[in-house]
Amino acid sequence: NKYGFVETPYCRVIHEVPNAVSELLGRTIREDIVDNEGCLIAKSGILVTEDVAQKLASLSTQTIKVVPFVSSQVTYLTADEEDQYAIAQAKVPLNERNEFAEEKIEVKMGSKYFKEAADKIVFMDVSPKQIFSVSASLIPFLEHDDANRALMGSNMQRQAVPLLRPRAPLVATGMEREVAKYSGQVIFAPEDGVVTSVTSAQIVIEGERGKNPPCKLTKFVRTNQGTCINQYPIVNKGDRVRKGQVLVNSTAIDDGGLALGQNVTCAFMS
Repeated sequence: NKYGFVETPYCRVIHEVPNAVSELLGRTIREDIVDNEGCLIAKSGILVTEDVAQKLASLSTQTIKVVPFVSSQVTYLTADEEDQYAIAQAKVPLNERNEFAEEKIEVKMGSKYFKEAADKIVFMDVSPKQIFSVSASLIPFLEHDDANRALMGSNMQRQAVPLLRPRAPLVATGMEREVAKYSGQVIFAPEDGVVTSVTSAQIVIEGERGKNPPCKLTKFVRTNQGTCINQYPIVNKGDRVRKGQVLVNSTAIDDGGLALGQNVTCAFMS
C-alpha cells in the first residue's frame, strides 16, 4: 500500500446483494421476504428465478440477504487488518454457485484456527499456495518433503549462482514463470506483431499501429551480489509474436521461467 506495508489478497464473501435482477439471479435467499402488505414473496432457501427476481426488484429494499457465496472480488489486507476477520481456507468445498457446501467452515483468525458458521465469514484465501513463500512454492512435491529438508531447500535457493547456460527444470511446480515474470528481468511483447530487428542490445517489433519503441536489453550489469545480469533475445527477425510472449531470457531464466540449476543427466544399467 502507500505506506509500504505488504498486503495479502483475499476473496470477499458476499452476504447481501443489490436488489437488482442481474444480481439476484441464481442466488439463494437467506430469509423470508415479504412485501409492504405482509405477503410472502420469497421463502428462505429458494433459488431465485427470473420471476422471483422481478418481484423482489419491485420492492423498496436496497439489498437482499442471500446465502454467503465466494465472489471474484479481491481485497488486499495488511497483517493487522486480516487479524480482525475470520478467513476461510482456499480448500473449503464450494457448490456450483460458489456457496459453502458445509455449515461449519475451517477458518483462521489471527493465530487461532477453528470452525465457524458460514454467515460469519467475510474473506477466503485466494489460493492454497498462499501460506507458502515463493521459494517454498518452487519445490516440487513439497507436501512429501521432510520439514527440515524443505526449509533447507527454500533457504538455499537464494545462494544459487547464475549459470552461463541456465536450463529450465524438467520437474517444476508452475511458479517458475510467475517468479520470472515479476522479477523484472524478462521482456514481453507489448502487442501482436512482427519482429523487424534483433540485436544483442535491442529488439524492435512492428504491430498494427506501426513500430513500437525498441525493447532495450540489459548487458552484463553488475548486481549487488557480485554477479551480472545479462539478457539475450530468444526471437529472430521475421518471427511473428503475440502480446505477452517472452522475447528474452536473462540471468537464471530459461524460456521465460526461473532456472537456478541444471537437470541431472543419469543412466541406469541393467
